[in-house]
Amino acid sequence: MCNYNLKNDLSIKELALPIRTVNALNRAQITTLQQLQMLSIQELIQIRGIGEIGLQTLLSACEKYSIHIPSKPAFSHSSFIKLLSHKTIILFQKVNISTLEDVPLHSTEELVQWCEGNIFRAAKIYKELKSAGIATHSSGSPFLFEVPSFPAVSVSSLLWHGIYRIDQFLSMTEKELYHVRNLGKKRIDELLELKKEYSTQSFINA
Repeated sequence: MCNYNLKNDLSIKELALPIRTVNALNRAQITTLQQLQMLSIQELIQIRGIGEIGLQTLLSACEKYSIHIPSKPAFSHSSFIKLLSHKTIILFQKVNISTLEDVPLHSTEELVQWCEGNIFRAAKIYKELKSAGIATHSSGSPFLFEVPSFPAVSVSSLLWHGIYRIDQFLSMTEKELYHVRNLGKKRIDELLELKKEYSTQSFINA
């Protein structure tokens, strides 16, 4: 069995796949082994033209190179839905994602159904958000709206200011809070008390 080092990314052609499979992956803009490893079996199945035989050939080649392909998309489904269904859609103006145009952002129920029926696209959008630093959980810190005790009335103001996660909130100073639009003294005093409380707690996503 070969060992594949992600630091030295290679073309998918290194897997010696059938030309039809390579073409299908290229049409999906998957050209390197690193990009391939970011996908799941459920996502690969949805790629047009790959077929069942092509998929099995691909998985066998990945196993040869010790490349693990998970069965399901590796992204936080629940957090993604909460992020997209939140009313502060201004967040997405920071990301060039034209594919959001037909995504039902204003109905959580419809969004859940859309995600389940469009796993490949949902994961792709999530990865774009992650690369922009909006949906990243690399710090293990949850989104503000994932913490039940965080005041919902302050979430929108902070999101508009570019503060999405608890770790970002905890790093803010009192002066920085006063620069956030629509946060009055009463709310800021409440947030400062929360900072003291949260600083003694562990906010790590499961």
